[in-house]
Amino acid sequence: MPATLFAAETFGDVADTNIHQEAITYLVNHNIISGYKDHTFRPDHTVNRAEFVKVLVTLLDDPVDTRVCLRKPTARFSDVPRNNWFASSVCMAAKDGFISGYDDHTFRPAQTLNIAEASKILSAAFKLSPSTQDKIWYRPYINALSDAHAIPIDVEATGQSLTRGVMAEMLWRLKEHIQDHPAVDADALMAAKCNWFTDDQISHVDIQEVRRVWLGWINDARKTEGLPAYVPNKELNRTATLWSLHAKENGGISHKRTAKAAYYDYKAILKWFENYHIDFANYHSKTFTENVGWGVYQCKKDDCTSELEKAIRTTFDFYMGEKNKTSRAHYNSIMNDAFTMEGMGIAVDASSGKYYITTHYGTKITSNPDPICP
Repeated sequence: MPATLFAAETFGDVADTNIHQEAITYLVNHNIISGYKDHTFRPDHTVNRAEFVKVLVTLLDDPVDTRVCLRKPTARFSDVPRNNWFASSVCMAAKDGFISGYDDHTFRPAQTLNIAEASKILSAAFKLSPSTQDKIWYRPYINALSDAHAIPIDVEATGQSLTRGVMAEMLWRLKEHIQDHPAVDADALMAAKCNWFTDDQISHVDIQEVRRVWLGWINDARKTEGLPAYVPNKELNRTATLWSLHAKENGGISHKRTAKAAYYDYKAILKWFENYHIDFANYHSKTFTENVGWGVYQCKKDDCTSELEKAIRTTFDFYMGEKNKTSRAHYNSIMNDAFTMEGMGIAVDASSGKYYITTHYGTKITSNPDPICP
């Protein structure tokens, strides 16, 4: 459950120059959202699905009858216990058709949203009229928000994470039909959809160089076995980074996509890739695999690239150390002759002094209607 909140305060991190100040003030004054005990609002903090739906249902002033709502199968999710702080809001949002959950009957309350995902929920909640279907699933919803002047100017791409400040701005504009504030055009936003995925979340590290070194170790090892080199892939860099960031948020890394899934559940991971519009060619019943690991890392230098490389070398050596063991899943992934592409992502938790690393290997990507970059 989120921190205890209180309203009607002047937030130290929301100055007069903050572009979302008016929206934040509106939501606070109407008891829709509030700040934290340290007198901050944290406008740049990301929003998860539970938080977003809670605020949205509160804004819409939709009366909640939890007992009636939870009797409806379409409003029940296996990962939303009835006594959770967000249960009634999630239930009402599902009943009213704002959300539908996932195929495995989960809501995934702790999962953060991006602008594209939020656009679909907002279009349904505010009864906007999306345009005709597009090969990019979220384009009609982005168009609808753009027509409503609801996309603030600090939204740079559809894939960027939704923050508390941007959420407040969108909700205020849609609720009060604000038309006279600067807004982002849908065409410009769609053209910039590649720009959101940056690798600057690790301080003082050239992540592209770290990736080059990591792949070099892998390909050197493959060369000794007479195998062709893996080709780096931007799509898999993204998915690997997203899973590492997920591990950082959870404080531990594994392959589990759902609470009830097996440790390595191929179907669950396949669905996870599909959610990011990644489909792999089937080559003799092989499509993709995933290596995950973690280790200790701390650095206070101006350039920490080599320090991170030294840290993750321990993970690579662990993988290679499986060569003559009975259980050698990581080693086999590196040496798999069916896969041709590789992507790697790292997240660093400075508070715990740990890094989380994910490597994705795959065959040819056969269907990707929303490529990250041209």
